Amino acid sequence: MRKPILVAACLIGLAAAGGVGLYATYQREYLVTETEKAEFIGLQQSLDGLQSFAKLSGDGAFVALDKSLFDKISAALSGHSVTVYSKSLDDQIRLTIRSVTLRTEPGRMVAQLALTATDTKRGLGVGLDVEGFVYYAGITEEPSSAGGDPTNAANFKFLPVKIIPQLRYGFLNLRGRQFVSDTVTTGILSFLFDKLAWKATYQPHVDLSIGSPSTITQHFGENNAGTVVFTATPSPFRFERWLTIVAPVFTPKGVVLTATLESSRQAPDAVAPARPDKVKSEELANARAEIAAKAGALNGLYARDVAVTIGRTAFGKLTEQFITALTNFNISIKGQSIAGRLFDKKWRDNILGDGGFYAEIVDAGRIEGRVSFGKSNAALDKERGPYLTMPVSASFGAPVHVHFDPLIGGGFGTSVGIQGSASTTLRAWFATTKFVFEGRTVSLAGPVLSCGLLDVDARTDGRLKLGGDAVVATVPSLGAKVGVLIGDKPLAPSVVAGAPILAPLVPPTKQEERATASFSILDGLFYSLTLDDLAAELSEDGYRISTSFSIELGNQAFAPPPSDFMDRMRKAATDHWNSTMRQQCPDTPGIRIEVGDLEIGPNGEVLKFLKNAWNDITKGPGKNNEVRKLVDRINGEAAKYDEATKQLANDVGNLAKQAFPTDSGVGHAAGELAKSVTKVITNPGGAVQDFGKQLFNGFR
Repeated sequence: MRKPILVAACLIGLAAAGGVGLYATYQREYLVTETEKAEFIGLQQSLDGLQSFAKLSGDGAFVALDKSLFDKISAALSGHSVTVYSKSLDDQIRLTIRSVTLRTEPGRMVAQLALTATDTKRGLGVGLDVEGFVYYAGITEEPSSAGGDPTNAANFKFLPVKIIPQLRYGFLNLRGRQFVSDTVTTGILSFLFDKLAWKATYQPHVDLSIGSPSTITQHFGENNAGTVVFTATPSPFRFERWLTIVAPVFTPKGVVLTATLESSRQAPDAVAPARPDKVKSEELANARAEIAAKAGALNGLYARDVAVTIGRTAFGKLTEQFITALTNFNISIKGQSIAGRLFDKKWRDNILGDGGFYAEIVDAGRIEGRVSFGKSNAALDKERGPYLTMPVSASFGAPVHVHFDPLIGGGFGTSVGIQGSASTTLRAWFATTKFVFEGRTVSLAGPVLSCGLLDVDARTDGRLKLGGDAVVATVPSLGAKVGVLIGDKPLAPSVVAGAPILAPLVPPTKQEERATASFSILDGLFYSLTLDDLAAELSEDGYRISTSFSIELGNQAFAPPPSDFMDRMRKAATDHWNSTMRQQCPDTPGIRIEVGDLEIGPNGEVLKFLKNAWNDITKGPGKNNEVRKLVDRINGEAAKYDEATKQLANDVGNLAKQAFPTDSGVGHAAGELAKSVTKVITNPGGAVQDFGKQLFNGFR
């Protein structure tokens, strides 16, 4: 019996010795980086960020990345795999992410990854629990999938500290332990983690541009039958500021990136982790305590997944810079075409024939105007947030051809220039909205302008000149009132976010590089990020724009939208923005023609007035003089005068008194003519004799 017992004891001893040897050869856990050094990277970045936050003191911008965004990316990672080819092993290792757990604390973000590693050559599979820290790795520029403006992405990478194998059959699984050792020690995991990144996208700039001409059409005349077309051309105006990231601050709610506002875009910049040679426990404790004491001041910056806040001081400066730029902004107006007369009043008499008075603009190209913006003031509204009050003024000029036919002769026409101006005050503020287009949420943001009326009152000086500078007569001033709406069409939105952002999280190795690379990623990991919501609001820390996202991952690059998607989406976005943001406007009066204090408006009101068109009757009696012809007609047709003609004679006299000063020679001539016509009715012979005397005396 002793011999079998001795053999069994030897076998047990050998097993124990083998077990000790296995433990010595194959580790139960692998330490990749010293914990203190790895943790200190995030702590140092946070200390730099807090110093930047204090230095800016509200005179900067802040990108707050809520923990919810990192959780969404982590949840999307779960279940996805990446295949890495190792040249030294001549094997393909497939790494599957079973789960990702993140814990945000003052100064650091702790990450735990549960992985499964399998190889195609040996058919082995093992579990790997990896612990480490997330650090800020710099900015990349992410192109839009549909040709729109690129966005920026803040990149965060994982620095592993400890890898714990999870093996069936424990330390007896020799082949499994060898596979773990190969996976870790050859650098496959380190290679993967160097490529893997959490990407947080954000809009990197504040932008407003106005520069495209627009066409304005106005109607005038009786029943608004006339049409005039203007082109409104704004002076070049573009105002933009770019976020330049300085440093991150890790807080219990997420990560805040401190930034400045610059006039140019920040170039993509990778940040490599600065690992200290040695970290004392006292340094770690002091850094943790300082960050924990100060990080709470950043809590108000978080909203939704990503929030960009312009600090109060920076927002004030930004507003002043915008006001200064806007003060020099103007819109020039130029006439393009015109159809119809400004007004056309006709009258008729059975004996004297047809007459009338009309005014028209023959050359639309000589219609000119300008709308200018004065210095604005900033104010605050509880519902809309900050807004600007903007004084707006306008000037206007046009040549008007006036023709008058007073039933005597062929009539008289001349051109007069009219000049005028007007002013009003408008409001401007920032607004957001969203709608669904082809199954995607499209968010819009931009400036909104209230609608106001500029009623330009343009008129002549009331002096009628016939060639040269000699004033023939003082007449009622001729003018026009032109109503122009400012803000009747909404400004274009400055942010249109609807196309997905498509980019690689773990990019595959280029085909031409695989032959020489130590490691190659065969099938990468790609993400599609779409915007779900957008809001703009005033907060205690400044003015904030926040967004929420949906994230989708896959091993193949996502197909971009059709080539014409962006054009169709922008058109739909513009239509939605215009219908949503269009402001209520005052009624726009049509073009109204004025004479003296009276007015012919767009509704066809009758204005009775006379212009200086009596020149013929002040000339001496010649053979072809129109007045001589009139006298002959009066003699031949006197018996046919009726009550209407008698009334016409009275109207001529009354209108002459209204239209011309009592001391005007022309007005006196008109009155004398009225008397003559009246006398013809009752005593034609005497009337002709008296009329002749008046002609020779120039109706004096």
